[in-house]
Amino acid sequence: MAKWRDPDPSCSASAYGGLEITADVAGAPSDEKVLASFTQGVLVLDAQGELLASATAPACQGSADELEAIAAGDAHIDRPVIALAVTVGGHREASTWLVLYRVVGGVVAPAFAGVVEERVGDQRRIGEVTLLPGALLYRAPSGTQRLWVYSAERQRYVELALVVPPDA
Repeated sequence: MAKWRDPDPSCSASAYGGLEITADVAGAPSDEKVLASFTQGVLVLDAQGELLASATAPACQGSADELEAIAAGDAHIDRPVIALAVTVGGHREASTWLVLYRVVGGVVAPAFAGVVEERVGDQRRIGEVTLLPGALLYRAPSGTQRLWVYSAERQRYVELALVVPPDA
């Protein structure tokens, strides 16, 4: 990834390598290579290794900063998504985010981001994202649930409504 972007040596996450998958994320005739790193962002390369699209890296926040996982697939919307699980924070407090991206022109554009785990000391609270056709149901670690619908016009998910759990 250094060919396109230098890692931030002051960030603790620079000690970790990046992740790589091969998937159809840009609608090209062949699969693309998706490279991701906490300190270098997300890069999408075509079959010849040329840069098609990119996203900047998140801001470094602490010793727990790490790119946990990468995946790609069908989110029941008009194009495939790239999914990243990213942890930010430090030893005492950290949160893990699920970020869904879409390749739009030369940009790896965020389509949704939500915290799926919060850790404070030894306490953990877990959230959840459920993909639905054209929408997603997001339950934050606090328990609050919100329905997000995919807007083709905006090319991202848009919060539609607060969903009140039955026991509220």
